[in-house]
Amino acid sequence: MADYTGFLCSSEYEEKAMSAFAYYIKRKIKWERFRLNGVLDERLERFLLEFDSKEFDTVELTQTGCPYINLPSSWDQYLTASLGPKTRRNVRRSFTEMENVDDLTVTVADKTNLVPQVDALLALWQKRWGSKQRNYLDHIHNVFESCHHNDCLRIMLLWDMNTPVAGVASFPDRHRQTIFEFFNCYNASYTQIRSPGQLAVAHNIRYAIDHGFQKYDFLRGDEKYKYALGAEERYASNVIILRKALGTKLRILADRGLARIERFKAFE
Repeated sequence: MADYTGFLCSSEYEEKAMSAFAYYIKRKIKWERFRLNGVLDERLERFLLEFDSKEFDTVELTQTGCPYINLPSSWDQYLTASLGPKTRRNVRRSFTEMENVDDLTVTVADKTNLVPQVDALLALWQKRWGSKQRNYLDHIHNVFESCHHNDCLRIMLLWDMNTPVAGVASFPDRHRQTIFEFFNCYNASYTQIRSPGQLAVAHNIRYAIDHGFQKYDFLRGDEKYKYALGAEERYASNVIILRKALGTKLRILADRGLARIERFKAFE
């Protein structure tokens, strides 16, 4: 479920732990290709040195965008310094429109309304992005309930009377003074206010600024709206480690051959 990953260990054992971890992967697990996805950890390069080039090849794949915003101390400063003229104008207009529509309200999940708020958000998300397997949605429910129990969940929804218009699920990390946005969604058929999805995210960013958070982390994905809202570039690494063995090389060649055949069939 993690959007990006890294190493977890006590700092005083870091070197020994990393070597032991690499040894276990190399000698105790049977594999031909070992994939590391979405690693956002400066120690990755050190870890890869454990895989000797005499036995292993390391292939670096296209990196994954993980943009974030360094938050200023005030909302007005954010609007002025972080946004371009067009986005700044749109955000201000959206907030003004929200204030002028009588039936528009914002709710935040708490212990009294957590389940219906989560249900409404996931239903809105399904409507926007299509159906998902039931067990996946159940798992999301469990994650949200656990995070709420540990005071690291924020779900906000924008409503027009009883109709959810847009919403954001995020994970506040007060120790790191960072809010991690898990996902946002909106009702594409709603036209009473402009850009309801952008408005919901901007509302969440304003909450983060007003409550002293220093960073707004969009997690994985380089969607344009994140950069329009002031995000900076940052990338997670994707790496494949290959054993230098005849069987591995033959399998790779076979995979490449199948891929060429599929492309040829598609062309036909």
